[in-house]
Amino acid sequence: MAGRSGPVSRSASDPAPAAVLALLRPVNGAMAAAAVLVGAFVAGRPFVPGPALWGALSAFAAASGANAFNDYVDREADRINRPDRPIPSGGIAPLTALAVGLGAYGVSILAAMSIGLEARGLALSWVVVTILYSWVLSGVPLLGNVVVALVASSPLLMGAISQGNAGASLVPLGLAFLIHLAREVVKDAEDLEGDAAQGVRTFAVLFGRRASLALARFVVVLLMAAALLPYGFKIYGRWYLAIVVLVEAILAWRFVIRRPEPTGPEPTRSEFQILSRTLKVVMLLGLAAIALGRF
Repeated sequence: MAGRSGPVSRSASDPAPAAVLALLRPVNGAMAAAAVLVGAFVAGRPFVPGPALWGALSAFAAASGANAFNDYVDREADRINRPDRPIPSGGIAPLTALAVGLGAYGVSILAAMSIGLEARGLALSWVVVTILYSWVLSGVPLLGNVVVALVASSPLLMGAISQGNAGASLVPLGLAFLIHLAREVVKDAEDLEGDAAQGVRTFAVLFGRRASLALARFVVVLLMAAALLPYGFKIYGRWYLAIVVLVEAILAWRFVIRRPEPTGPEPTRSEFQILSRTLKVVMLLGLAAIALGRF
C-alpha cells in the first residue's frame, strides 16, 4: 500500500492526456483530414489551401467525435472486444468520453462553417449519421456497414466542396467507399464475440466469420476491378497506375491467394485483425494514388 508520499494515480474522471488521445484515435482523424486535402488537391484548379485546411480540421474533429461517441455507446461490448480501450480499461469515465466526443463534433461544425453552406451540411450529416450508427445502425446487418463506408469516404467530397468542384470527388469517392465497406465487414467479424454478447446483430454474428470473409473478398474483387477504370478512361495518369498495381498485389495476396480452405475451421479473430490492418495500408496507398494521379 502506497503512503502519502507515493505517486498519485489519475482517476477516470480526471483522465490522462494519453487516455484522451486513445479515445479520439488521432491516426484515424489524420487519415480523414488527409482525404480532405487529397480531394481538394484533385478538385482545385488552382488549389486553394485555406478552405481545404478548414475542411481537414472539420473531418479530423468529426472522426474524433465519432470515435469517442462510439466508445461511449459500445463500452460494454468493448469489455470483451477491446478491453484496452480507454473506457473499459478505466482510463476515462464514460460521461467524460461523451463530453469529449460532443465537443469534437462541435468543432467539426464550426470549422465547416468557414467554408460555406454545403460544407456545413456535410459536417452536420457526419454528426447525425455517426450518432445514429452508434445507437441504432451498428446492429442492422450490412446497412450499418454501408452507412459507415459512405461517411468514411465522404471527406474526399468535403475536399472537393472546399474548392467549389464537388463533382471531382465522384471517382475517388466510389473507390474509397469500396475500401471502407470491405474494412467494415472485416471489423465486424473481428468483433464478433463482443457484439454477440451484447445482442448486436451484425452480418458476422448472424452468418459467421467465414461468410464475412467471403463478403469482404467479393467487395475487394469489385474494388480491384474498379480501381483500373480511372486509368483506362484517362482520368488519372501513370503514377496512379503504378500505385494501383502495388495495391492490387497486396489485396490479391491477402484476400484471394491466402484464403482459408472451404471445409476448414472458421477464420480466427487474429486473421481479421491482419486483414483490417492491410486495408488501412491500402487506404493510405489509395490516397497517394489519387493525389499523384493528377500528374
